[in-house]
Amino acid sequence: MSHRPTARIAGLIFTAVLGAGCGDPATLAGSWDGSVSCGDAGGVDLAFEVEGGGKGDTYDVDGLISDLTLDGVTSDVELTGTWTQAQEEGPQVIDVAVECLVIQEDAEFEMPCSGFDELGWDGADLLEATVVNFLESELDCGLSLAR
Repeated sequence: MSHRPTARIAGLIFTAVLGAGCGDPATLAGSWDGSVSCGDAGGVDLAFEVEGGGKGDTYDVDGLISDLTLDGVTSDVELTGTWTQAQEEGPQVIDVAVECLVIQEDAEFEMPCSGFDELGWDGADLLEATVVNFLESELDCGLSLAR
């Protein structure tokens, strides 16, 4: 009889360990950091904070491109919008809908981000994309984010 409580505890621990990863959908929520690389034209740092998810698999995102030079002026670009996960888990394409606001020392203006409309996700810790005509630069740039 002295072994029964130990067996029950071991059984509960075994069940908890096996069940911990089962059925939990992968999530995009959290902090993502990376860069946009435009070949010989150089690159810039990029960071996103992603919140939400759950049943609708749509996430609110706030991003920042730092120290970008636009028309000879140092600028930051704020990206706000949503990312939508197509499947519960695994590698997939994430739909992106964002607006870009350029912030300079003495000006703010909206800029189209239409080339940034999807991300390839490995289902874990890597997001990648090719952004066509990045911020109307006529450059196709590679984007890579990790957490």
